[in-house]
Amino acid sequence: MEGGGGGGKVINNNINNGGEVRRIHIVYFLSRLGQVDHPHLIRVHHLSRNGVYLRDVKRWLAEVRGKDMPEAFSWSYKRRYKSGYVWQDLLNDDLITPISDNEYVLKGSESLHLPCCTTTF
Repeated sequence: MEGGGGGGKVINNNINNGGEVRRIHIVYFLSRLGQVDHPHLIRVHHLSRNGVYLRDVKRWLAEVRGKDMPEAFSWSYKRRYKSGYVWQDLLNDDLITPISDNEYVLKGSESLHLPCCTTTF
């Protein structure tokens, strides 16, 4: 991993399988207690034929922000929908589509582990 310009991080994946390696930009926001932080940016060299999955983004974030950080949030990504945009919730194996050519926009919402309520019938 090497520092990138503009305050972002560049992560180089070990890519041995051939194919086109592309530099992608991942802009992400973190939401804690209803407040959204300023945007963060990481840049990654990624084998384009594989697509980008949430599990990939979590792995890259763990390298930059610490191994436990990605699991502390539930994730969604910004995507086009009709004439605007929506935030689509993600699971680890979900493919993420870019908002533009090589740019992905994600939001992590802090997971609050509340005690489970039981209901008696």
